[in-house]
Amino acid sequence: MLRGPELASYEEMLELGVMKKKYIPYSAYMAAISAYPLLSRVASQKQLLSTILAKMALILSIKVLDNINDTFHTTEEAADSLQRQASAIVYGVYATQQPSTPVKKSENSCILLALLVNKWLKTAVPTSTTATRLLLENIHSWAALDLPTAKRSSAKQPDNPRLPSTDK
Repeated sequence: MLRGPELASYEEMLELGVMKKKYIPYSAYMAAISAYPLLSRVASQKQLLSTILAKMALILSIKVLDNINDTFHTTEEAADSLQRQASAIVYGVYATQQPSTPVKKSENSCILLALLVNKWLKTAVPTSTTATRLLLENIHSWAALDLPTAKRSSAKQPDNPRLPSTDK
């Protein structure tokens, strides 16, 4: 799925340093432990797998975009990328960033992963309005919390707000 001239591959994101090999098993683990206990008795295997894959896409999108924002973006660029990510999840809007630099291609890949969550919401859980509403509320809360974090990080490093974070 992550193929195309405007997208970065897994290997390209590893090389850029915004993706780490541990993120795939970590996202699978987090998605499974948060979905399986709740859905294993009430959902089909297809619904359960779909939910786990959507949660994996969401976790990967958030984690990698956070690394991109912390490492390469100004506060304004980070706010724009977070808005694009939230729009992909909530509204299904996907617009690529140009020019296709490695950073922009990686950002586009994160937004595409976020778009998968929107597709999941529309196809797998259209009858579960409560689950959809709660997820969307969580997305809005997360986006509202992440921007002040980016601003605080920039304020801590006034000489170079693009220094890579050492805790990732």
